[in-house]
Amino acid sequence: MKVSQYVPAPPEEVFPYLHDPPLMKRWMAGFVRAEPSGTGPVEVGSRSTDYFEENGRTIRMETEVIEFDPPRLLAAAVDGPVGALTSSFRLRADGSGTHLSHTSSGVWRMPYRLLGPIMTAMARRRAAADLERLAGLFQPDG
Repeated sequence: MKVSQYVPAPPEEVFPYLHDPPLMKRWMAGFVRAEPSGTGPVEVGSRSTDYFEENGRTIRMETEVIEFDPPRLLAAAVDGPVGALTSSFRLRADGSGTHLSHTSSGVWRMPYRLLGPIMTAMARRRAAADLERLAGLFQPDG
């Protein structure tokens, strides 16, 4: 799954919104909190337990940063109840803003695997809405 969005701010301003929990909460649907396993700055190997709310349920996901190249790239391995995936955000300067691409791939666990195409379409719609919400934060009225 891949979605892209133009964000009207330079990559250096956008990148923190991809890994700073208080900023993530402003645009990522359902995101509640992240509990880092360490106390240092985010880097390759950083781990956290992330919590999301969806349909009245709390979903817990284990995340490990696998690529971290500010302000160009953030990738993480994510393991949760519906599957295991790799999620990456690539940022490229585009005029006075940023072209932001989000790519995600992985394996759905049963019984979600049976609904793979539907689950992927739902994830794509959600990711696109999230990126649109992120871009809106950088609008003059955002």
